[in-house]
Amino acid sequence: MPPVYLTSTFESGNPDGFDYTRSGNPNFRLLQQSAASPEGAKFATCFASGVSAITAVVSTLKSGDIVLAEENVYGCTYRLFARVFAKFGIQTQYADLADPAAWRLIRELQPALVWLESPTNPLLKVVDIAGISSEARDASIPVLADNTFASPYLQRPLELGATLSLSSTTKYVNGHSDCLGGLVATNDADWQEKMIFAQKALGLQPSPFDAWLTARGQRTMALRMERHCANALELARWIEQHPRVRAVRYPFLPSHPQHALARRQMKAGSGRAGNWQRPFNPSAMVGAY
Repeated sequence: MPPVYLTSTFESGNPDGFDYTRSGNPNFRLLQQSAASPEGAKFATCFASGVSAITAVVSTLKSGDIVLAEENVYGCTYRLFARVFAKFGIQTQYADLADPAAWRLIRELQPALVWLESPTNPLLKVVDIAGISSEARDASIPVLADNTFASPYLQRPLELGATLSLSSTTKYVNGHSDCLGGLVATNDADWQEKMIFAQKALGLQPSPFDAWLTARGQRTMALRMERHCANALELARWIEQHPRVRAVRYPFLPSHPQHALARRQMKAGSGRAGNWQRPFNPSAMVGAY
């Protein structure tokens, strides 16, 4: 493992051109290089948290822009759009993007960005990243896929056509629950430049130690994800048979509504399953946030 560069400033004239850690640090560079590979990406930018990564992307938009988003997004994502970015004139239109009929909104709304999440948090919906990305690409609209619940070990959104792959590295990439972090990966040089600018200009960078911890954690991601998935599938199968449980949502259970799609775009079902003791209404979950 490389050392931790716990410094705010660097000696002038160093060969790597570092000057002030908010503008760059060897631990950021090492993490970004190593994190790009599992994503199948040319570039990656690290942030202080998953919410910081979201903020970096949305900061590139302007007043009047529309974001077309999957209706079952992470609660903090919904809160940011509804209570922060809306004040700056960024509009968010939610739709059930697991339904191909909703994809027409890409052409009708001409959004500045399509915001996906698959599997979603918390209902574990699976959306067709390749299909939506193809539709958006024809309209020259970028697509972001929040890949937190899958991890780049199980799913590579960029290879499925997404422009940006976002993760809260706090979860599976780091895997040890000892630091926060976020990541945006892309093959688009212009988007990479925007992410580096946001990291510096908005002060969204992680601490050098958190970057070091995340780089350490991702070395065991493959082994951890294999065990997570095996355990979760076994548990989901058992819970599904329990007489007091009405429904279980797990992407690699045949009972999952998008089971075939999940098997097509994911290596395994990840480490989370949802179960309900009463009937549930997915569309009501968005308002609950």
